Amino acid sequence: MSNVRASISISFPVGIFVLALIRIYNTDLNQYPCGRQEGAEMKREKLTIPILLSLWAGLAIGGNLIAASAKFQVTALSTAEHLMIGRAQFAWLGIAEMLLAAALLGGFFRQKRRPDYLLLAILAVLALQQLGLHPLLQLRSDTLIAGQTPGPSNLHLLFIAAEILKICLLLWAAGSLPKAPARAEIL
Repeated sequence: MSNVRASISISFPVGIFVLALIRIYNTDLNQYPCGRQEGAEMKREKLTIPILLSLWAGLAIGGNLIAASAKFQVTALSTAEHLMIGRAQFAWLGIAEMLLAAALLGGFFRQKRRPDYLLLAILAVLALQQLGLHPLLQLRSDTLIAGQTPGPSNLHLLFIAAEILKICLLLWAAGSLPKAPARAEIL
């Protein structure tokens, strides 16, 4: 059973990565109404945001969903050790996600575009996770590591729901970015 779960866990992010590559490959890069030198730079900028969104979605799927549950399959570690590993994992994933969010905002501003509502929703979910849920979950893990039992809580379910929402928004945003106008539309 664990081999089936492992193969599904690996094939899902690989599938998402392949879909992202197909989306990028199918982007019509010859739509830009400019010369060869300018066109290459504009094409690179046009692909920056979808690539960052796809990379962030893959990071969230792999790190926050797959690796988070996979570490609990290691039976040689105690619960306290699992929790300490999880804290380090989520701290580093949070830093990587904040860097990707900053890069995305920089990409929008470099292209002189306002961030759309999808990106603002993604940033709101990230802020909820990093500023609201992570500190509360760390308090619960501190209690468990100290050998005490915290009271019942739905914080983990809320975090998982926020993570799934964020991943869906990232994939939706990566697939729904507006295309550049065709040459005939500009002339």
